[in-house]
Amino acid sequence: MNAPWKPGPLGNRDPFAAFICDETALDVLRPVVIEMGWQPEKCNKGGLRNAVQSLSISASPAILLVDLSESGDPLNDINALAEVCEPGTVVIAAGQVNDVRLYRDLLASGIHDYLLKPLSTAQLRDALPQAQAVFMAPKSTDGDTVKKHVSTAVVGTRGGVGASTMATSLAWLFSADHELPTPPRVPITAVDTCPPATLTSAVLGAANTTWACDSDSRSAVGEIGLSR
Repeated sequence: MNAPWKPGPLGNRDPFAAFICDETALDVLRPVVIEMGWQPEKCNKGGLRNAVQSLSISASPAILLVDLSESGDPLNDINALAEVCEPGTVVIAAGQVNDVRLYRDLLASGIHDYLLKPLSTAQLRDALPQAQAVFMAPKSTDGDTVKKHVSTAVVGTRGGVGASTMATSLAWLFSADHELPTPPRVPITAVDTCPPATLTSAVLGAANTTWACDSDSRSAVGEIGLSR
């Protein structure tokens, strides 16, 4: 739902729409919507399933507020919503369940925020502008961009299986093959050794290799820097 989006005109999309289960929440929402310069008529009576039905035959708004209060399976219903939402739609959910696990699961599914009911004016005045800022912010759609920060863990089940050699080889490969800043540097951390003999001997030939040893935690931190 919060898919990559390039900034541009809304086209046939409304800036905002809401599907709320109860009139009390709608009465709180409509004045804030008017303050934002949006149409209060886009605040509809009905919950998440109404939103799915409506958006299956119409364009998704830029910002969508959906009420989960009548949903028996919020996560499953959110997945159904994702199937009808256009890329770039910023979705805010509202509900009565005060559960941090539900909150985290909703965020992981692509929801921008979760508002606990009963809704308040201050709560909406904070959440809606944030959602608008997220929608307006440019987002990269280049899937081929190389991540500059990658963490890789190598775990040996016992000593002498070659984990240190593998870690050193991977560090050298990352430093040599990826377009890292000059000079490219790849840090290595070896836990429970100080430092491992294999790792030390393996990097002796590398230029700009440094080690720092912590005898208390029995760990060694190394950094490989290649000269080209």
